[in-house]
Amino acid sequence: MGTALGTTIHVVRRLGDTFEHRVSAGVNGWIDGAPIPAETTLADSGLFLAPHGDGLILVALGGNDGSKIRYTAFDGTTWSDWTSLTVAAASRRSLSGFAPPPPARSALIWTEQNGGATGIVGALLP
Repeated sequence: MGTALGTTIHVVRRLGDTFEHRVSAGVNGWIDGAPIPAETTLADSGLFLAPHGDGLILVALGGNDGSKIRYTAFDGTTWSDWTSLTVAAASRRSLSGFAPPPPARSALIWTEQNGGATGIVGALLP
């Protein structure tokens, strides 16, 4: 998963319970980015990475029943602790999002099944 922050490209990939954050270094290739806190509850999650405010936001959505949507924010130096966006019991799939230029807030969209009904649900990120 990758996105641009200014002229720098940031990429993140999941490695089990941990994540790898890499940053473009121009002609010198890629360098290690800031460490991302481990997130052990959503090992099967889909990811969404986007510019957010002056930094980035990384969102993980688990596909199991009762799964949460969790996010961490990058301020240009460090990643925050993971925070839950929603805790309602439902089966969620197909995470996507939209990151407009600041000061507009990024938005998430996902499909959700709860009690037999399936719908498209969304939320603005904080």
